[in-house]
Amino acid sequence: MPTYSRRQEILAYIKEHRRATVAELATNLYCSEATIRRDLSSLEFQRFVKRVHGAAVIVEDSEVTSTTFRETRNVEEKEEVAKLTLSKIPPFRTLFIDNSSTALTLVKHMDLSNKEVFTNSLSALAYLGKSEKITLNIPGGQARYDMNEITGPKVIEDMKNIRVDVAIVSCGSFCEDGTYEASSVTALIKRCVLVNARYSICIFDKSKLSKSSTYKVVRPEDFDLIVTDAHSEDMKVFFDKGCNIVCK
Repeated sequence: MPTYSRRQEILAYIKEHRRATVAELATNLYCSEATIRRDLSSLEFQRFVKRVHGAAVIVEDSEVTSTTFRETRNVEEKEEVAKLTLSKIPPFRTLFIDNSSTALTLVKHMDLSNKEVFTNSLSALAYLGKSEKITLNIPGGQARYDMNEITGPKVIEDMKNIRVDVAIVSCGSFCEDGTYEASSVTALIKRCVLVNARYSICIFDKSKLSKSSTYKVVRPEDFDLIVTDAHSEDMKVFFDKGCNIVCK
């Protein structure tokens, strides 16, 4: 099993069982205890797990959470958001998707044959790069494997010069006054994309309503469409703002 996939499995297992020992993980993942120790050391260094009393537990108090971990969280909710979004996407030739696990879930349900896709997501790059029918564009910049993204000033400059038909992004948190991200660079990248997009869609699962992040991207009413699995009563303030919303 590739290192990335194994560490994803480790995080998912610890999240489900609350804690796990090295021996337990080695048995369930069919690998040596030495391999598990190396994986846990790396994950602890990145502040995704903490070693306690001969076991490992998830660290959930970091504002920036690895995509490796995010892809294991709220899976059913992200699938629900993807299904709600599919029929609402207008016709397009060019598309931008961000590095969120929610956007990746949606992309896996879309037929992008003969479309041109722009993304700074390493996961989307790996998934979409398998198809010869998709024209895939990635910005220049630094690859951050812990966050599964291409980031940095060069990405910002590239995104300023791209105008897509549809931009689909998620958010770190969705608040009454705007969408927010934990990283200032991530927020600026998304802002550049959304300013130039002909049609913008924000997709997120309901857990984002209860979170807080630091850097503002845009106002909720700046999106052409908002899709979430939150209930309509939870979105009342946004309906009152005149936002176009698809929800439960």
